[in-house]
Amino acid sequence: MPGSMIVYAQEGHATTPLENEDMRIAHFGTFDVENYGDLLFPLVLERRLSDVCDDFVHVSPVGSAPVWQDCVPAIGFEEFLREAPEVDGLVIGGGQILRASPTPLGIYNRGGVAPFVAYPSLWLGAAYIAARDDLPLCWNAPGVPAPFDPAAARFVRWTGSVTEHASVRDLESRRLLERAGVEVQMRVVPDTAVEISRLWKEEDISSAYEEAFAHRGRDVPERTLAFHVNARLAGEDVSVVAVHIDNISRKLGATPVLLAIGPAHGDVETQRKIAAQLNTDPLLVDGPRSLREVAACIARSELYVGSSLHGMITACSFGRRCILISAREDPKYGGFLDHLGLASWQARSWTGAEQKIEDLIDAPADAWERTLGRLDPSLDEHWESLRQALLSGAKDGPRSAGKRDAIELFKRISAEQTQYIGGDHLEDTEVFGGFVAGSLRDTHARLRQAQQDVAKLTRWMETLEDKVSTLAGSLRWKVGDALVSLPRKAMLKPKDPGITHQMDRIFRRFSAWREADTIRRSEKKERTDGSGLS
Repeated sequence: MPGSMIVYAQEGHATTPLENEDMRIAHFGTFDVENYGDLLFPLVLERRLSDVCDDFVHVSPVGSAPVWQDCVPAIGFEEFLREAPEVDGLVIGGGQILRASPTPLGIYNRGGVAPFVAYPSLWLGAAYIAARDDLPLCWNAPGVPAPFDPAAARFVRWTGSVTEHASVRDLESRRLLERAGVEVQMRVVPDTAVEISRLWKEEDISSAYEEAFAHRGRDVPERTLAFHVNARLAGEDVSVVAVHIDNISRKLGATPVLLAIGPAHGDVETQRKIAAQLNTDPLLVDGPRSLREVAACIARSELYVGSSLHGMITACSFGRRCILISAREDPKYGGFLDHLGLASWQARSWTGAEQKIEDLIDAPADAWERTLGRLDPSLDEHWESLRQALLSGAKDGPRSAGKRDAIELFKRISAEQTQYIGGDHLEDTEVFGGFVAGSLRDTHARLRQAQQDVAKLTRWMETLEDKVSTLAGSLRWKVGDALVSLPRKAMLKPKDPGITHQMDRIFRRFSAWREADTIRRSEKKERTDGSGLS
């Protein structure tokens, strides 16, 4: 590469000399949605890789101008494929983006196959380009929100086969990938956004904190507490949540700051509803202007209480006490807290959070103040391995036979999917879209048909249960049953289980299945609606 020179890694990173290849890296993730956690990853990546890379291209499903003031612009995946900008390596993640289910986000649903290819464009799309152009591919600790169906498992196995450096952010993500058949060695490292406190100087954070109040016509109070409410994860109605926030704020003599950390998840409306019911004069940050503003409100508050994983991560990075609230089990929360030994600071409701406040205040401060220092060794090792994988993949080196074979396999399978997109001579965008959508859309169509069949059978069972109940309660049935029982009673024979008794057993089992299935589908919907981001 032109302009090569020897530089040293930044302070706090590896200290071995590195050759600066003037590299250009393509970074894949959901950087085009208004969600604090996802928007942090490009800044962290650029800071960590600036010693070996002088240019970054951030790629997202749709692409956009910078979402907030200090965010990066993102190019859409289709545009990236079409324009084919020259890059030297590709990085996937972080965030919950290793998934293949249709996206619930309106920004990614443009009709047709768009909902099916939005997330696969980030991981499978990056792998396709890496194999096609024989470029190094690295995973920057993304997460896996749910198991892969057979079609998606095939794709993620292929992605793993062309990956030089694979890391995920929690053990459950690795387990789900191993269940899908991914054979590449996968490291488990903390969510890399935990380094957020190193993105800005102390005076910049202080200034952003003061400006958050000034911009909204408020004086900076003596003490603040940072809160984030997610209506789906609160465990209670927002009116009850408001009471708990008031109680916590009064107990600590502080002003609550309500943060709409994930506008893409409906956080703006939720924080406004909470603010309208509070009696403690909150600062409502319902339209964050920058990542630094959100980070500053958490960094300068006494503590953070909320349902945002990256709110919790920010608090830990700045050494602030915190409680994470989630009404349902989600491995991404426990996965991060386990890295730090802070699993006890998770609550299932705001009632539970309020009950933990006194213990939180009394807990030794170093559990939080030394968070980043405890994670530094694993983070440094992760970034050094990722950096070396990128540097080892110079484009003027010999073409990899493994990747050459992989891309030929990819294209052969793509050709089988042309009936979904038409034509014999396909451009890259069509190859990728047809390959992904053909199998994934078929799989989801079969699943939808199965769901419709189950729904139909459920309605039939409910109708049958209703009719049997009506019949068993009728006078005609009771008289007939009594007459049929007379000979058995006359011969002193024990009573056989009647048809109604057997039907009752079947209906009880049906009711138990229906109740369990309702809970299962509700939990799956929550994961689908809320796990696509960060």
